[in-house]
Formats: sequence, structure tokens, C-alpha cells
Amino acid sequence: MGILLMRRCVLIALLLVCPVLGQRRPLTADEAIKLLEIGVPESDITAVGVRLGGFSPVSLDALDELSLAGASPSFLAQFPKGDDPMAVLKGLAERCDSLSTSSGQTLLAPRKWRAHHVEVGEGAVAWRISPPSSLTARAGVDPALFLFIQDRSSIPIEGAQSVTERLESLLIGRLTASECPSRAGPMGTIRVMGRDVALRRVETSTSHGDGVVAVAFAVLPDGRALGMGYSAPLAQRAACEQHLADLAQSFPVPKVR
Repeated sequence: MGILLMRRCVLIALLLVCPVLGQRRPLTADEAIKLLEIGVPESDITAVGVRLGGFSPVSLDALDELSLAGASPSFLAQFPKGDDPMAVLKGLAERCDSLSTSSGQTLLAPRKWRAHHVEVGEGAVAWRISPPSSLTARAGVDPALFLFIQDRSSIPIEGAQSVTERLESLLIGRLTASECPSRAGPMGTIRVMGRDVALRRVETSTSHGDGVVAVAFAVLPDGRALGMGYSAPLAQRAACEQHLADLAQSFPVPKVR
């Protein structure tokens, strides 16, 4: 009776306490494993997952751990499969070249694109990455990626969002002033070092047609400030967003001991 009571207490905590605390997010594989290990039935764990908003994507290794914990095939099927690490690496190898900059940073750039160093202030480095055929960097016209790194930034991590907002406002003002009417577009995110960073998109109209300029800004765990983004004609927006996501993977998630 005591074991059954403990199991029910665990379920009550997950079903009632988590939503109250605003932690409504999918059930993770680790949580499911812990519940299986103390003997909670799969049907009850499924009810928890549904109440919390579903089931988190899992890797192949996590599926193996769930199976070892006693999960049935039907229970495993509820967890969406995350990206296969080998498939991700293969995709990067097919799409990207590795570029080594003068500062020793290795960048994942689109195949056959080139990195051009841009002079900035002391303690900062910047590059424009673009196709060989693109000799200029006209906003919203020429496809290009941009990367800026500032060592020992004084900006706190929580201040990154306000910096991104200011960058967006600055872009809109300057583009509009240069007779390219611009406005804020739908905001997205980009994955940088294991966390989602806001990606601000500015939609602009030029004499060559409609285009997009996007910017993201983050403060890395080591204190560096990282700014990145892209410029593209509207027809190449999706491709440049993929290129930017690949470039972001130049900064691997730090290992935690």
C-alpha cells in the first residue's frame, strides 16, 4: 500500500504542481525513465505526458535507455524522434565548407562561399560570408551572412534581447532613410550553443524587389558577444536561414562535466 501511495503522490505532483508553477512542457525521456523505475504504469505516465503537453523529442540513445527501463514499443512510439547526430553531421558536410579565419575561428559556411574580414574596433572581429559572384552587400538584395564577435563584452546575458531590438530598430531606420521602405517582420529563433536566440527579421522593398535582413544577438557563456544575421532577396530567404543555422553550429555547445 505504501508503494502505491508513493506512486500516486508522484503523479499528483506532476499533474497538479507543474501546471501551477507554469512548467507546462512536454514530458522528457529522463522523467519517464524515473517513473518507470519506481513502478508507475505506462498508462499513468502517458496521462502525465498528455496533461503536460506531450512528449519531448528523443535521441536513439534515449530510446535505448527507455527500453532498458522496461518501456514497451507502444510507449516508445509516443516520443518523437530527434535528429540523428550522424544525419546532422552528414547534412552539414554536404552543405558546408569549413573556413578558418585569421583569428583562428573555424566557421561552417555555405559551399564555395567566401569569408571577407570586416574591420571593426579593437577586441572585435567581423566577417561577411557571401557567394563569389556577390561583390557587394546590398541589404535585401545580395545573399550574405554576417558574423560579429566581441571579446569580453560588458553586456549581461539578460541584456541580449534589448540589444537585438535596438538592432532591428536601427536597421528599419537606416533602410527606410535610404529609400528602401522597411518594417518589422515575423520574429523567429536560431539555435546557438544549445539555446534558442531571438532572430529579428526586417522586410524591405528595394528597386530590385522585396528582401529580408535578419539579425540575432547573444552573449556566450565565456563572456563574448555574438551578433549574426543574413541579407537575402525574398526568394532566397529560406536558403539563407538554413545557412545561418549552419553557421550558428560553428559554436558548439560547451561540455558540462
